[in-house]
Amino acid sequence: MEHRRVAALSVALIGVGAGLLTAGPASAAQVKTHVVVELNGSSVSSISMNVGDPDVTLMTHMDGKCLSAVEHAQNKSFGIAPSDDNNAVATLTPSLGVSGLECTSPAQSWTVHAVANGDATLRFDPVVTDNGGGLQNQMAGTSVQVHVGQGGIPNPPGHENPAAPAVANAHVPHGSTLAATCQGHYSGAKNWHGLLIKDVAHWARDMGYNKTKDTYSDQAWSDLVTGYVDSVCNSPATT
Repeated sequence: MEHRRVAALSVALIGVGAGLLTAGPASAAQVKTHVVVELNGSSVSSISMNVGDPDVTLMTHMDGKCLSAVEHAQNKSFGIAPSDDNNAVATLTPSLGVSGLECTSPAQSWTVHAVANGDATLRFDPVVTDNGGGLQNQMAGTSVQVHVGQGGIPNPPGHENPAAPAVANAHVPHGSTLAATCQGHYSGAKNWHGLLIKDVAHWARDMGYNKTKDTYSDQAWSDLVTGYVDSVCNSPATT
């Protein structure tokens, strides 16, 4: 079935998404199938990019329980409504959504383009054509966190020491014990890494280190930044 991307769908999806995609606890148990987002054939919930990198292509499809969810629906078609909470950081194309889908339709393609350093959340929600029998409550969307760059100010030409956010990023690799500690400081937030990098960037700016960082030796500069990161991550969780 040919997928139609039309402006009318955008209006419809916004209306339906506002009223139907915020199912409360009572209807949450009815969810039978979820949107799956893949990158290069593997399911993803977050991606990292830099400004100037090639665009990233994400693919979406419903999981293997889709046919079971729509089994008793008279109209089994649906659309996918995309949203982007920070298109100043990353843009998502197409932005108007995809309509006329069924469980057996080919995966849908989306292009992510890095615009500026920061963080954004992309969301993909299914919106049924006909909600007869409560089909909408049986289909749930998903989101992908996008982190672009190091979140700080690039080093001026000729300067040797890396920017503070770059040092912090290398100091807290994903999956490390320190990463878990840092996430705890940010109350377990999924975007803890972006929040940490932002805090480091603000610290370096407020303390004037963006201008003076090259007066430090490599080791002294690394120790200064990593010491700040350690102090932040080991402090009580933010509220």
